[in-house]
Amino acid sequence: MGQSKLPVILAGDFNSDASGLGIGPDQTPTAAMIVEAGYDDTWQTLHPGELGLTWPLYLENIFAGLPTSPFERIDLIFARNLETLYVAVVGNNSPFPSDHAGVVATLQIEK
Repeated sequence: MGQSKLPVILAGDFNSDASGLGIGPDQTPTAAMIVEAGYDDTWQTLHPGELGLTWPLYLENIFAGLPTSPFERIDLIFARNLETLYVAVVGNNSPFPSDHAGVVATLQIEK
């Protein structure tokens, strides 16, 4: 991918906290390495300074009724050679579809 001139999108649960808070179990350099490799962090592109936290929405058992407040941003969308038009955190209200909030983005091929 590094040599490709085509637009590239990397999206998923990277288990690498990009929030900058420095708490939680996912303090790995992966997200920063992707940005250093030339990819835009779509959340930071449109929401600089906003946390956009996605994990965890609840602790291990959703049925235990113990919601929590997310403290990491590990669900990420990176793009290269694309313009980020929109990005949002979704699915972060009960009933939760997952233990993670989702992230959606609208990207446009640059002209």
